[in-house]
Amino acid sequence: MTESGDAVVTLPEGRATDAAPSSSARTSSSPLGRGPRALIATLLVLPVVLGVAGWWVTTPRLERGGMRWNNLYEDTARFPAENLVVVATDPAGPDDTAYAWDIFNEGPFPVTVASKDAPAEIHDLRRAGVLLTRIAPEGGTVTTGEPVRSLRLEPGERVKIEVRPMWSCGPSDGSINYSEGVASGIETIDVDVTTLGITRTQTLTIPQSLFLMTTTDLAPGEAWGC
Repeated sequence: MTESGDAVVTLPEGRATDAAPSSSARTSSSPLGRGPRALIATLLVLPVVLGVAGWWVTTPRLERGGMRWNNLYEDTARFPAENLVVVATDPAGPDDTAYAWDIFNEGPFPVTVASKDAPAEIHDLRRAGVLLTRIAPEGGTVTTGEPVRSLRLEPGERVKIEVRPMWSCGPSDGSINYSEGVASGIETIDVDVTTLGITRTQTLTIPQSLFLMTTTDLAPGEAWGC
């Protein structure tokens, strides 16, 4: 017996039940099981995880230690508005402005630190040349070997670093481009750091702001690489 409205079927035993829905009304289920879905999710996430891990292990981790060396600056003045400022007065060239302290490799892998020089035609204070010297095993301020422009540091190894800020070069005709009493300075310096074959730039903060000051009109010349 069939009634209109809801489909009802009378079974031989006299029991009634809802009719099975048509194939078009069935809800389709996902063709993938739980295992394949987990695999796809893993494959999507894995490149992100590997990218973050690669970024982390190759990020430069040079830190400042607590040592300083006798520096080649002439500490003649302190700017009233500044605290702990070093002033190199009338330096004849970048070798007269060297400021030295120690840095160490805080990362888990060896790194190569190198002087980061801008192109020859661009001269400014932050184009400081960098020299690195190994520190003797006994530590302290005792150094060993010759200063070099590039040095490999093992994890935890400390080295002496020297920076030599440069006056900006003036016009090619040698005309004056720094007037008497002018001072310019830096608080940071950039170095190239290579980890696992990847080179990045790290900005190091020097222990004290370092200023170059001229007491006479100045046109930087050959001694400054101009």
